[in-house]
Amino acid sequence: MLPVVSPPSPSLLPLGKPAGRMPDRFPVWTPCLLGLVGLLLAGCSKPVVLEGNAGDARQTLTTVLDAWKQGEGTSNFAKRTPPWVVADEDWDSGVKLLEYEIGEPIAFGGHWRVPAKIRLNSEKRGDHQRQVAYAVTLQPAVSVIRADDVID
Repeated sequence: MLPVVSPPSPSLLPLGKPAGRMPDRFPVWTPCLLGLVGLLLAGCSKPVVLEGNAGDARQTLTTVLDAWKQGEGTSNFAKRTPPWVVADEDWDSGVKLLEYEIGEPIAFGGHWRVPAKIRLNSEKRGDHQRQVAYAVTLQPAVSVIRADDVID
């Protein structure tokens, strides 16, 4: 049989508060104030500025893909002044680039999205083609990052 629990004695309740109600920790208008502050702060952010132009993005990607085609490694770009960030999973795993065809760069947020058709050769898959896209940023640092999705 479970013990019977009686309600707390009125002397244990906070003064001026009816039984069954939790003491107020924040005024009722606190959530409204926090929401207003959040909206104001969201309006204070700077818009994303896209640096360079489509021709610059295309030339940067051409430089990177030419280096891959000539057998250079991605780490060579880190030695530039200023250093470039270059990332491509196939390149880093030793896959050879045989040919490439670069499409029209598309402004996409703070970077250029550059579609490309690449022909690769690897021990596992042999000679094969892939349609990929690269995210190219030109400022504050140059970066070329491979993405497996393509924007048409």
